[in-house]
Amino acid sequence: MVRWNSPLVTPMLPHLLVYLIAIVSAAGPAHAEGLRVPSQAAGSAADSRRQGDAPMNEQMFVTPNAFQGSDVQRINEAIRSAAGTGRRVVIPRRNRGEDGERDVWLLDSAILVQSDTVLELNNCHMKLSDSCRDNMIRSANCGLG
Repeated sequence: MVRWNSPLVTPMLPHLLVYLIAIVSAAGPAHAEGLRVPSQAAGSAADSRRQGDAPMNEQMFVTPNAFQGSDVQRINEAIRSAAGTGRRVVIPRRNRGEDGERDVWLLDSAILVQSDTVLELNNCHMKLSDSCRDNMIRSANCGLG
């Protein structure tokens, strides 16, 4: 029997979480919308507001679309801003970058998942660039080999 804190499983946990969240998000595409912000009182007019319309500091998730830079820079910046706050990072299907809207996220290097971070792939299409010689997703505490 393999324990969750064994040396074989612990390095793989961030990857397993991303995989499991991707499966769950594929099963229910509407689960990331319509979430209530916990600090709001029940029954208030703001309860009917969609989660994506809330200001960034009130949202229960962070999206890379709120940041500037290349696709992977924006994703990693979203992960850094969400780390330790309890918010998850949601990569949506639509990539709203500086060069317009696209349906693909082009990765020049690996997405670096930090500890205590949830990365949710919400029906998105990610592609490694032709010049990338890295993994698609890896742990942020993993150094160069």
